[in-house]
Amino acid sequence: MRTELVLLEFNACAMTLLLAFCAVTDILYRRVSETGLIAFTVFMLIADAAWLHAAWWLLLSMCLFGIGLGALWWCVDHGHALGDAEMVGLMGVGLGLLALVPLLIGLVAALVSRPLWSVLAGPHVSTEERDLAPLGFYFFFGTALTTAIFLVVVRP
Repeated sequence: MRTELVLLEFNACAMTLLLAFCAVTDILYRRVSETGLIAFTVFMLIADAAWLHAAWWLLLSMCLFGIGLGALWWCVDHGHALGDAEMVGLMGVGLGLLALVPLLIGLVAALVSRPLWSVLAGPHVSTEERDLAPLGFYFFFGTALTTAIFLVVVRP
């Protein structure tokens, strides 16, 4: 059980750092690096297996959950951005079933702050994309809040 908690802590902290970068690029340009997300996810899985010695069944279940969650997001919102689906998939691979918590927090925050979507647009964002939600920012917010709660609850 201890290995799984360390794995989740490592993945949550690593994902928070990557999603912070995605939040900045999403606000400035409404773009995220799909190649960077995939490369980071593969690196995270290698680190989980090599350094944290995670069980194969745990890695497989987290991979399948991440792929399923990303594919579900893509089916629902395939017209806008592949990067959003990949960020959701990254959260699923990193946290498994617990990825639903930061996803829910991020989506609720996005809905509550809908009038701010055009304000959260950098000078390089085109006028037709200004009204889109910077989901990288909201996914970062949800993951950062979940990571903080996770570290407070698990490590008192």
